[in-house]
Amino acid sequence: MENATDPVKSAANYITDSNDEEGVFSTIDAILNKTYPFN
Repeated sequence: MENATDPVKSAANYITDSNDEEGVFSTIDAILNKTYPFN
């Protein structure tokens, strides 16, 4: 079975356009904390 974090990291990677894991996780944190600037 696929690691559950892989699709989440892929989605965050798409948003951040970065392969940096810290950037991916900070983006996830921002989304969960509703601080990511959605239009």
